[in-house]
Amino acid sequence: MDKLKAAAANRNRAAVLIAAALLAVCAGWALIQPNAEKEANAYADSLSHDTALLLEWADQIYAGGARNAEWTVRFDVTDETSRLTLEKILGLLIRNNGAKTDNLYAGEGDSVTVSVLDGTAELSIHALPEPEEGEASRFLVLLRTVAAGNVDGEAFKDAVEQAAVGFREQGVSYTGTVSARGSSGEKRAADKAAALAQAREVERYEDNGTESVVYYASKLQSYVKVGEGRAANLQIARYQRTDNGEWSIIVGVPLITGDYSTVEAP
Repeated sequence: MDKLKAAAANRNRAAVLIAAALLAVCAGWALIQPNAEKEANAYADSLSHDTALLLEWADQIYAGGARNAEWTVRFDVTDETSRLTLEKILGLLIRNNGAKTDNLYAGEGDSVTVSVLDGTAELSIHALPEPEEGEASRFLVLLRTVAAGNVDGEAFKDAVEQAAVGFREQGVSYTGTVSARGSSGEKRAADKAAALAQAREVERYEDNGTESVVYYASKLQSYVKVGEGRAANLQIARYQRTDNGEWSIIVGVPLITGDYSTVEAP
């Protein structure tokens, strides 16, 4: 009975965490780009840069370091030309990523998933609902690790860069986020993450034992608007598990955007 209660408490805290993340997103999810014509290039470089930094910091944040964390990178792709297809995007992204095409499977013709990075990660591509005439095609691309404890940070970082290069080659625009989820025996591990990023607090949410803080970090390159005249590029959330007493810490750049395992059309 105690174990069931503990599991329920952890699920509740996770739900609160996602709700807090969505509050931050709803506060103003608008990319700041100094030059709109270079949006794809600028943000691709920023995402690759920030992913590399987060992987480096993770070794000082999580028990077992970056290898023991769960990693997700999300690309929201907009194709004004409507030339891209699921198969074409897949071909762009699996080159040199240790793809195992025998593990390829599709769902109802609008999504495809393949095992990459020698089985330690999955690449999923989802075609969002058919656009109206004259509208751009949109895709959601997720790269996420599936083998905590065996994450190869360098290979994961290279895969993110490869995705950016592939999208640039096709001339499509996109935005992206990177997130990490892991455990620590210390509550202050979340504060250490903020210190490593040289971050200043922008917003804070606390509810039912879950704390979520949005920051602006000078060391990160990507950033978003979170209200009038304010920018943010780092979100850190933490809560203490009731089953083992460890702290679950989730870090997102530029923000945590919820549960990536569930894909919904906007």
